[in-house]
Amino acid sequence: MDPISMGMGAPKQITGNPYKFELGGDKASPTGETKGTSFADSLTKALDEVNSLQSNADGAIEKMASGNAQDIHQVMVAFEQARLSMQMLVEVRNKIVDAYQEISRMQV
Repeated sequence: MDPISMGMGAPKQITGNPYKFELGGDKASPTGETKGTSFADSLTKALDEVNSLQSNADGAIEKMASGNAQDIHQVMVAFEQARLSMQMLVEVRNKIVDAYQEISRMQV
């Protein structure tokens, strides 16, 4: 039996790169001023995306545990996306901490 005949609908296609992280470059306005996304805004956006992926994975795992999800592959894909995004976030945090420590060791 396929997922469509079981009432689950067509499998979802993953489009784009869910792990893409951009720091929103400067955009010039007609007046010559530059408008860009601040680092804090970019970091907040990345945290929100990781949180969303974690929530999606939690929901998929709960459905699987309760017997409502029939497609183990989608559950595993959601879990791996959440795991990899968290791993990337931890690495970014480590780089930020390393940069801060290096700056704090600089003599003025």
